[in-house]
Amino acid sequence: MVAAGAGQVLGAALMALALIDVFMTVLYARAHGGVIAHAVGNGVWHAFRGAGRLAGRHAAGVLSLCGPTVLVMMLLAWALTLTVGAALKNQTGELRSKNLSGPKS
Repeated sequence: MVAAGAGQVLGAALMALALIDVFMTVLYARAHGGVIAHAVGNGVWHAFRGAGRLAGRHAAGVLSLCGPTVLVMMLLAWALTLTVGAALKNQTGELRSKNLSGPKS
């Protein structure tokens, strides 16, 4: 189990990472994307490139689906990172408040 203070710091760090990644990928045109976007994009591209090799003459059709898939996977990765970060912040805060409240009469 994560200590209450460490969980809140980790949750805040995950949320900050996701928000900075969105900013670097979507809003800041000179950047080449954030850490999450780069990892997701490379992973999906390599998967589609391998599937395209297996598809033979239909490789162009398979690779044409890579862009939309990368977009959806990036959105899901950002949403998951924000959700896990918020859950860590809230859960550890609830644990701390329950421990400090003492026994109920």
